[in-house]
Amino acid sequence: TAAFSDSSTAPGMSVGPEPIRAAVRIRGAGGQDGDLFANGNKVALVMPGGGTRSFEYDHVFGADVGTPQVFAHAVYPLCAHVAGGRNALLIAVGEGGAGKGFTLSGPGAPQEAPILDPPPGVVQLALRQIWADAVSARGRGGGDAGDWHVALQHVAVHHERPYDLLTGRPQPAPPGTLEAPAPGQLLHGLAASRALTEDELLAAYARSVSALATLSTEHGIDIRACTTLCVATLRQEAAGVVAGADEGVAESDRAAGARGGPESAGDGELWSRLTVVRVGGWEQLSEPFEELRLRQPAAAFASPVSLGRAFLAVAKRNSGSAPADSRESAILRLLGGQLGGNAHCLVLGCVLPGSDRSRTTLDYVSRVRGGACYPLVNTSAARALEGQWAAEAKALRSEVGAIAATGAAAAGGALASEEATRAALRQSDLEGQLLRADMRAAGLTAERD
Repeated sequence: TAAFSDSSTAPGMSVGPEPIRAAVRIRGAGGQDGDLFANGNKVALVMPGGGTRSFEYDHVFGADVGTPQVFAHAVYPLCAHVAGGRNALLIAVGEGGAGKGFTLSGPGAPQEAPILDPPPGVVQLALRQIWADAVSARGRGGGDAGDWHVALQHVAVHHERPYDLLTGRPQPAPPGTLEAPAPGQLLHGLAASRALTEDELLAAYARSVSALATLSTEHGIDIRACTTLCVATLRQEAAGVVAGADEGVAESDRAAGARGGPESAGDGELWSRLTVVRVGGWEQLSEPFEELRLRQPAAAFASPVSLGRAFLAVAKRNSGSAPADSRESAILRLLGGQLGGNAHCLVLGCVLPGSDRSRTTLDYVSRVRGGACYPLVNTSAARALEGQWAAEAKALRSEVGAIAATGAAAAGGALASEEATRAALRQSDLEGQLLRADMRAAGLTAERD
């Protein structure tokens, strides 16, 4: 495991903007089609018409770099943040066949031939690390041995329809599943494996990965087009996270016996999560949007298109642009503002030499690197404030929708022009308030800590 040191992970410290980190992994040897060249933290792409274009990232992993090294240098820091009481988010993008499944789940990923005792992917390595951190926290007095300390949930989204991968035989999940969990809660409507041992945790993930393959055999779904979201929630006592946490953890969070139930955190607990997203259908971003709309229903490309837009929105937010619309797709609703919000974020692009779609992945991953996130320690006070701001944004959004409907009716002649003008002005004012509320809820500024 790579050494990692980051003083900002101490819960007692106030947190400002943190940069979104970006990494690229190149699959296979270039051979005669070699058009990708790694040099340090840069990738040079040979353009079809001649010349090259250079992209810069936090990490670049060539074809000779193994998955354990990818984990140690790029993913392990996310685990350290989770152990410190903060959320972390890993989003893997790239066209089909570029190595997303191999990187996340190892060569036993369902789209490849299963092998005996396959080497782990970065998700299995991360689960082992999170479990080790849970054991360490318990050794410092953080909880009872009989309680669960890590809960796993895994869902696949195909054409905006969620499929729970931990139910044995994946079936469509309830409509309410397409919402982010409230602060300090598990994903609503999804099965959760509450592990009491590391073996239980890894076995649950293996079952969920195998269940993904059955979507093809039982539902006729192309799993390469599915976007998957896996969440590992770490449960700790607030007082036992790290030494020196006195400034960041309120006395109410230290109260003995202030533990929550199986579905929600108590006042004396920190629930932090690692969320891993594998984006299916990413290659569709290489095509003109209008052609996509003509060829297939919007639900077929909602995940990659909405995430691509979210990448660009987060990158532009520092210049005053509006945040991404978290209602645009199922995957954004499940993330609930973590991208560019309350989570340390790593975007991992997997690219394939010789593919004309590599440029799209390199470009999006490079651009999102210009964005920022605003992670905080998930104390009970922070959870309450996050819930308050999210509710404010939801109420404002509802009012904006009502005003917009009024304006539409006025345009149709149902209202006098003076009333329509007042409605338009009110809508403009509310949209400004909504933007500020969304920025507060997604930005989670230092004031929250």
